[in-house]
Amino acid sequence: MRMRVLLILFMAVGLCGAALGAEAGVAEEELSPFSGSLADAAWTVVSFFALLLVLWRLAWKPVLVGLTARQEFIEKQLKDAEGTHEEARQVLSEYQDKLANAEREGKGIIDVRRKEGEKEAGRIIDEAGKEADALRVRLQMDLERARKQAEAELLDEAGGIVLKLGEEILGRTLQDEDHEKMINQAIERLKESGESTAGQ
Repeated sequence: MRMRVLLILFMAVGLCGAALGAEAGVAEEELSPFSGSLADAAWTVVSFFALLLVLWRLAWKPVLVGLTARQEFIEKQLKDAEGTHEEARQVLSEYQDKLANAEREGKGIIDVRRKEGEKEAGRIIDEAGKEADALRVRLQMDLERARKQAEAELLDEAGGIVLKLGEEILGRTLQDEDHEKMINQAIERLKESGESTAGQ
């Protein structure tokens, strides 16, 4: 209600000023801030204050309320941003701590695995060495057995050759005693020649 009254009052003052200016018979001249009569100046001042009063009643309070609300909103946003920034800083700190812990745990796991690998490698090398030793002993035994078997076969064959030679040379069949004696002599000679060959 007050606003309507003020608006009507403002319009009435403006109309009165316009009417007074027209009655004064002021000719249109070159526009200047200092041209015009004292009545024009008075009406201008009155119109200005009336406008200020209307704006103060109608516009100033809503503008102030809007500005205050905007200021409160901005302050709230700044506080929220600071809180978010602090939370982000805490999350980053926790993440860095977890990363450092994970790195330490990873190094620990790698050290444990490396030690286990070294132990396993040592065990495999030991087993391989034992297997190689056993294989070497087995091969030496096989070689010795083969050598003895070859010697026995050679001696048997040599004995047979000696008997045949004896029969052919002597022209008679040898008795068992002669046979055994000749074989033993041939074996002794073969052993001596084998030892002298091995010594060389």
